[in-house]
Amino acid sequence: MRSPRISVLIATADRPRLLSGCLESLAASSFTDAEVLVLDQSRDPAELPPQAWSGSPLEFRHIRCPRRGKSAALNLGIAQARGALLAFTDDDCRVARDWLEVMARADGEPGERCALTGRVAGGDPEGNAAVAPSLREDPEEKIYRAPICRDVLFGNNMALPVEFLRKVGPFDEGLGPGTEAQAAEDNDLGYRLLRAGFPIRYLPGMAVIHRFWRKDEEQVGLYRGYGVGQGTFYGKHARRGDLHMLTRMARSLWDAGRDAGGAAVLGRRYDFRTSTAFAAGLLRGFFRSAPGPVRRGRGSVGDGGEMSSPVSPERAVAASEREVRRVVRRISRARVWQYDYLMLREIGLGLAREAATLNGKAGLSVLDVGCKYKPYRGLFEGRASRYVGLDLQAYRGVEVRGDAIHLPFRSDSFDLLLCTQVFHMLRDFRGALSEFVRVTRRGGRVLLTTIGTWPYPPASHLHRWSRRELEELLSEFGEARVEETGGYLQLVPQMANAFVAMGVEGHLTAKYGRAGRALAFPLKGIYLGMNLLALGCEKTVRAAAGAGLGVAVSLKVLDAHLAINYLAVLIPRK
Repeated sequence: MRSPRISVLIATADRPRLLSGCLESLAASSFTDAEVLVLDQSRDPAELPPQAWSGSPLEFRHIRCPRRGKSAALNLGIAQARGALLAFTDDDCRVARDWLEVMARADGEPGERCALTGRVAGGDPEGNAAVAPSLREDPEEKIYRAPICRDVLFGNNMALPVEFLRKVGPFDEGLGPGTEAQAAEDNDLGYRLLRAGFPIRYLPGMAVIHRFWRKDEEQVGLYRGYGVGQGTFYGKHARRGDLHMLTRMARSLWDAGRDAGGAAVLGRRYDFRTSTAFAAGLLRGFFRSAPGPVRRGRGSVGDGGEMSSPVSPERAVAASEREVRRVVRRISRARVWQYDYLMLREIGLGLAREAATLNGKAGLSVLDVGCKYKPYRGLFEGRASRYVGLDLQAYRGVEVRGDAIHLPFRSDSFDLLLCTQVFHMLRDFRGALSEFVRVTRRGGRVLLTTIGTWPYPPASHLHRWSRRELEELLSEFGEARVEETGGYLQLVPQMANAFVAMGVEGHLTAKYGRAGRALAFPLKGIYLGMNLLALGCEKTVRAAAGAGLGVAVSLKVLDAHLAINYLAVLIPRK
């Protein structure tokens, strides 16, 4: 099937009415060599109304996104787009009839290729709506070749060649709507493009209408969110030694203060509130957020149509080799004074048993999904000739960026798929298992560990499994075996340690930093005592049960009905 020239990406979440208007405007486009990808993060996504594009020659694709966050959705869309030029707009925008035509004509002109952006005009207020931000109506065409003291790329009206993203990486998934930093994902991308030497061209004829639909109170909150996102964006680059961002931060604060002062003098209450909200958000984002390196999403189409994004060392999430070794050692060779020793010990023992069943086999191809620093790679040395690490973020040592729901590999690519302590965080378990089975060869196996009982905040999207529930799910995809790891006798001490670590130690560290870690050091004595108590009790009960002591037999039976973790082995049905 021939690939379209342009792929239009629209991220949406729980705004079907606005989305319908956007799709209607695209359906009326005078340019037809394009596809439209609707990246849907709605909590209850429905099918798209076909009347929105009835009779349009454009191809509309509805893609459900498992994770929240505009940047995450757009990165997923980038990975699935087939066009050589990627266009972006928002669900609350309507594009001009010649929007696609203008960008296609500009991209096809001889000379250097540019990222494109264009005019963003305001629509008529809908009901009691206030005027929306994010407008740009310059009448003159411009080309930007270096960063200036304002943002020049607008996320609701932009297009860029897919190869640009191969060079600079896609959207930072720590920025944008749906994250704590609620904006500036487009500003960050535009800044990285200019720093990498890719020009940005502003075309006044490439136009969209930004609908005014939010009321005053919503707009004030929106301005605060914009401030948090912008401040996080500034802080992210400033912490890397980029002095230009310190200038930008000072300029933005000055402008917001000037606008607030003028509004106060003129008695414009709404303008005063939006200006002060933006300034407060700026400071919060810059000082209180923890911006990190670019969280790159899955990449673009590579050779042979394999969706992959090889991670280069210069784009890896910053971590020294010493730090990587420390984390790997902490997980794979847990010390008895660690608060999570009991859980990590059982995981390591279970995986080692499964790895031992591969004795005599060599040349295996292994995929480690959600690998981070690949702490269990050592278990497969001498057995695996190919060990591929895949993660959402570009940690040091990760070979491929991607997510478990859309694995960027051909079918039947691996003999063993390893997924440790990730499965319980997914939103689409069956979708992930379908992908696991697809990329695993006939006769291969899927080996995963996941949480049974563990404390975490109620708002977190994490799933606590039962053995029966996990067995029934896995059995849909092949022959499954599930083992409990860390039963009742370990569960109670492990939970006590976890509560102390997350409550007391976590509070001290968050509030006092290094000094807090020093203050929390004596807590290791508690962890050590609880861990030794658990191991001693377990050994005693097992010995007594083996001798036929009734109470011990009952405790041993109870021990098998609760688990900190589960180890599951799936032999796919191919």
